[in-house]
Formats: sequence, structure tokens, C-alpha cells
Amino acid sequence: MSCDITINAEVRNKETGRWQLSPEVFEAPYWNEDRSNTTEPFNWQNYTLFGFLADVRNYSGIPCVSKPKGLPNQMSEHVFQEDLFDYNTHSKSWLTLKELLDFDYEKTFVNQREGKCFGKTQSVKEALGEKFFRDLEVMKTLGVPEDVRIVVWF
Repeated sequence: MSCDITINAEVRNKETGRWQLSPEVFEAPYWNEDRSNTTEPFNWQNYTLFGFLADVRNYSGIPCVSKPKGLPNQMSEHVFQEDLFDYNTHSKSWLTLKELLDFDYEKTFVNQREGKCFGKTQSVKEALGEKFFRDLEVMKTLGVPEDVRIVVWF
């Protein structure tokens, strides 16, 4: 049985202090049949990515930014509604852009995932790949790192 990711970028409104869905558009994942872009960064099925973001299906053994910490106390209406109707979920969490930017992507680990990377020592940056860092660059344009975040569940 596979695992999917639900992820949204949110930005804190400077005037109200409330979180709102990011207005930015990210490149569509490869499986997006209509090839439309999305407001969801890091939205592709990749267990190395899942392990990095929340230690979910971390078969590779990649260091994770943070164990799941549940949903934030306050979230955008979009995320609230999406969570309300998404029943079979687990490992809900959120990460600020600051947390993502402060991570040491040069850190190395021995990839335990079967296949061509099994047993290979590689950096977190190498394991996550280019698309992760393209989406991270887009997130940097949304505001100050403490006022930009992702909300994620699986």
C-alpha cells in the first residue's frame, strides 16, 4: 500500500496575523495529468522526501527536519477545510521556511533504500534532488522565513 502527501504553503498576513494559503504557483508534479501548476510545494510521492519532512516511511534513513508535531493552532481556511474532509490521514505536521532554510543540507547519511542508492553515502541535498530546491526557492519569495510555512500530512 502506498502513501500520499497532502501539503500546502501558507503565508502569515502582516496586517491580521492570520495564516492564508500561498498565492504563489509551483511547478506541477510529473503525475499531474492536465499539467496545470499547483499551490502545493513538494507535492510528489517520494519516500525520501516524506522521511525528510516528517520521518514518514523513512526507508532511506535520511535525517528529518522534525518529527510530526500535529497541525498548527491556527491555519488557513483552505487547510482547515481540506483536513476536515481528509479522514484517513496520519503524521500531520508543519514546518516554517526558517526551519527548512536552517537545515544543513550538506549533512551526509548512508541511504538504506533499496535500489541504486542502497548503501551509498550521500548528502541530504543530493537525496532530495533539484525539484525540492526549486520549490524552496519559490517559497523564499513569499515573505520572511518565520511567516511562511508548509502544513503537511500523509
